[in-house]
Amino acid sequence: MTRVQGITTVYVTHNIEEAIFLGDIIAVLSRRPGRIVSTYEPKLSISSEDAVKCRESPEFSALFMKIWKDLIG
Repeated sequence: MTRVQGITTVYVTHNIEEAIFLGDIIAVLSRRPGRIVSTYEPKLSISSEDAVKCRESPEFSALFMKIWKDLIG
């Protein structure tokens, strides 16, 4: 909806999969005080509309692991 209307939205989640599916840019924050540790722009070749195929793709798994490593840092 926001893409169609051209609206910028900041969506906060603790779910990595959700961030990859929904985000154009993912910012990983540090512990307090929250600072941006890294940013990612998910560019998956499989449409996120097909959630199962997308989740099983090597691209998705690689991005998930990069973000996970930033979080457990």
